[in-house]
Amino acid sequence: MKLHFLQRSFYALLGVQFLGAFNDNVWKVVVTLVLIEIAKSHGADYSLKAQQYSSFVFFVFTFPFLIFSIPAGRIADRMRKSTLIVWTKISELLIMILAFALLLFGYGGFFLLVVLGLMATQSAFFGPAKYSILPELLPRQKLTAANAHLQTWTLLAIIMGSACGGFLLELCSGSMWSLALVLMMVSFLALLGSFWITPCENQSASKPTEKTLSMKACFHYFRHHPLMWLSTWSVSFAWLIVSQASQNILVYGKVYLGASDSLSALPMGVFGAGVAFGSFSLVWISSERKQFQATKLGMLLFAVVHAFLATLPSYPFLLLLSFVFGLANGLWMTPLQVFLQDRSPDHIRASLLGMSNWLSFVGIFLGSLFVGVTASMGMSLSQTFMLVSVLVCAALFVVHRYGDMAEQELR
Repeated sequence: MKLHFLQRSFYALLGVQFLGAFNDNVWKVVVTLVLIEIAKSHGADYSLKAQQYSSFVFFVFTFPFLIFSIPAGRIADRMRKSTLIVWTKISELLIMILAFALLLFGYGGFFLLVVLGLMATQSAFFGPAKYSILPELLPRQKLTAANAHLQTWTLLAIIMGSACGGFLLELCSGSMWSLALVLMMVSFLALLGSFWITPCENQSASKPTEKTLSMKACFHYFRHHPLMWLSTWSVSFAWLIVSQASQNILVYGKVYLGASDSLSALPMGVFGAGVAFGSFSLVWISSERKQFQATKLGMLLFAVVHAFLATLPSYPFLLLLSFVFGLANGLWMTPLQVFLQDRSPDHIRASLLGMSNWLSFVGIFLGSLFVGVTASMGMSLSQTFMLVSVLVCAALFVVHRYGDMAEQELR
């Protein structure tokens, strides 16, 4: 496929997204593995505490998205999105300088979680600008390919970030400040890349009003566009499943299979490769209706993968399932994200995508809560995986049930 539409600004956006996602995932994996190691002190309750600590890390990471995603969308509609991206990268660099200083002077534990929360906050402001700037940079017919590339670079960052998180933790165990120094340099490169994104004027005919940008107005718009409403909630539910799976798979590799830190994080890196493959497979499908059929296939694969995870597979089979899981994720989410970008009006696109992003992180938050609740109830990982498989099948039935409505709106 000829990538002639990848101009300087889009290349820069891909690079900035890659570096930011890399930093986020390295730091999140490091914090998770550090707390799982602390959980060993609980002896017989090691597995339970590991799941609870993992759930808490994801809560800290997702909570800022719940608070700031909608305001971030409103801000992105009121200013140049490229300018907002630059400011988020400046914030990221300052946060990593703070992390370096804290670790240099021996502050860990609680302070690692504070840094994670701050990283999530700047990412929450970056998200709506990142997605809403695509229709300003590229023509409509290139949005699927653009999202596939964005997904690919993001998931490459997750692969490297997840793998490097465990590796860097082992390498820098005696001098954690050096790990923060590496991430600080990555943040500096992301900041430099953000200056290469060409400023885009807001495409709206008139400046959005306070009423237009309110949360109530966004909900009202979605409610009067049924397929956009269904797509938004479907993406949110998909993130709920991915959230719980990423935590439970990490715990499964570390606790049940006894893998090292680097090997424990690898399955989610393989998951990222699967997402990239699934997303790119959609580039050659031009029909929206066919892409929505791919979404149903992705949901079915979600259910099948979790049914196999319930058998508590060996490590090689776990890697295979992780790849199929990622492929299914690409098939499920990418068509819906493209649809939301394309169908959102120019003057409130960032606000609507901010709302969608907020609902996605509601799903991620509920996924973390789901992990904590099932662990507190004494459910084994096998039982949890099987329960998720049943829930996805139920969701697939709902989506299929409203298929006729989707067909009518796409005509």
